Amino acid sequence: MFINYKCNSCENIDIRYIWKEDDGTYTEEVLTKSATKAQLEAMDDSDDPRDYDVYKTIVYKTENPPEKVKCLKCKKVAIRVVVDAPSAFVKGSTHTKKKQIEQRIMNGMGKAEAEKFYADSITNSKERMKSGGDAHYKKVDPNMEVFRKAGLAKKNTDKETAHKKEFLQAANAKMIKNKDTK
Repeated sequence: MFINYKCNSCENIDIRYIWKEDDGTYTEEVLTKSATKAQLEAMDDSDDPRDYDVYKTIVYKTENPPEKVKCLKCKKVAIRVVVDAPSAFVKGSTHTKKKQIEQRIMNGMGKAEAEKFYADSITNSKERMKSGGDAHYKKVDPNMEVFRKAGLAKKNTDKETAHKKEFLQAANAKMIKNKDTK
């Protein structure tokens, strides 16, 4: 588990990964030595700098994660803190929600839920009939003058249009030819 520790002397906040072993103790590995800048520059691209890291294993013989640890920056005492509130929020019991979903699957809608569904369906149908029964989308005729003035569109010359048409036809023919040969 990840635990936050704050040092009172240097105000540093460390996030440490401390895990529980099978025997009930808590363990963490602390980076004690890594490659220097000169070593990193001398390395080949195939070398992994993490191969040169040295870790020290610390075992805490407590029932809970330790309240105090040694600060990684100044080597003084750092105290366990809660930085933020938990981000998970559960509304209602998940057991009852699961039961409700299972009952709905097995028995269908209840009377009140079915009546609400029918009423909503009827009002939505009436609204669609008023608009001529069209789909949810309407046809848009863009005003090209506004787009040209804003610099979002430009009119192609006849030569450009012919060139683009030929290019697309050649690309499509190539794709169809490659598809047929496979």
